[in-house]
Order: sequence, then C-alpha cells, then structure tokens
Amino acid sequence: MSQYIQGVVDYIPMIQPFQPDFNLFQNVLQLKDSQYKAGYNKLSALYGTLLNSPMLREENVELRNTFFNDISAQIQKISSLDLSKTQNVEAAYKVFQPLVDNDYIVKDMAYTKQAWQMARGKERAMGSLVQRIQQQERQQEDKRQQQQMDELALLRPRQD
Repeated sequence: MSQYIQGVVDYIPMIQPFQPDFNLFQNVLQLKDSQYKAGYNKLSALYGTLLNSPMLREENVELRNTFFNDISAQIQKISSLDLSKTQNVEAAYKVFQPLVDNDYIVKDMAYTKQAWQMARGKERAMGSLVQRIQQQERQQEDKRQQQQMDELALLRPRQD
C-alpha cells in the first residue's frame, strides 16, 4: 500500500508542447538550395558549352555527338544526384572530362568562338558605318528640301 507524506502538496507541471524553430529550418533549407543551385549552374554551364558550342571541323562535331550519345545513360544518373554536395558535382563533372581533355575539340570551340566574335564585331562596325552614311545622306536630302522650299517661298509670280 502506498503512503503519502503529510504536508506535501501535489504538483502537476504544465506540459509545454514542442515548438520547432522554423527560422532554423528555413535557414538550413535556403543554404541547401543555394548549394544545389551553385552545383546545378556549374554543371549546366559546362553541359551547355560543350553541347552547343559551334565548331568548324566536322570531325570534331561528329566526335562530340558520339560522345554525348555514349554518355546519355550517365547524364540520366546525374539528374538524380544531390548537387548540393560537392563530391556529387565533381563526380558529374568527371563524366564530361574526356571531352574537356580533348585538346582538338577545346581549341576548335575556342577558335570558332573567337572567329565569330570578330565577325560580329566587323558587322557591327560596318553597320555603324552604314548608319553614319545613311544619316549623312538624310541630312543632305533634308538640306536640299529646305533649299527648294526656301526658293519656292522667294519665287515671285510671273507677270505677263
């Protein structure tokens, strides 16, 4: 049988429910999200550059297309990786390493990019030259029209 000590008042504590720190959760999720986006952007830039860079040599284009056809299964695996972890980003980067290490393809991409930029620069320069010439022609035409209008205003009617 239980015995009670005389003079002791029963104490029942108030139960405090667990209150999670949502700010901590939010900060952790934002950190992971920013890490994922950084890894994704790094891989996306590499993939886009390698796949979409124009090249002049047809052999290099065929080699690149063959390479991407061969690694298509590995690219599918990359899409399921957690890119917020640096080791996963590095592992995914290694999938593209054979193409990155191919000096012929890298030189072809760089040379083609440089050649296209020079061509665009020349086009812009020619475009601005053409615009200046057209502007001068318009100004000369405006002056001729103004002279003709002035002559017409000064013209006296003929008296017969």
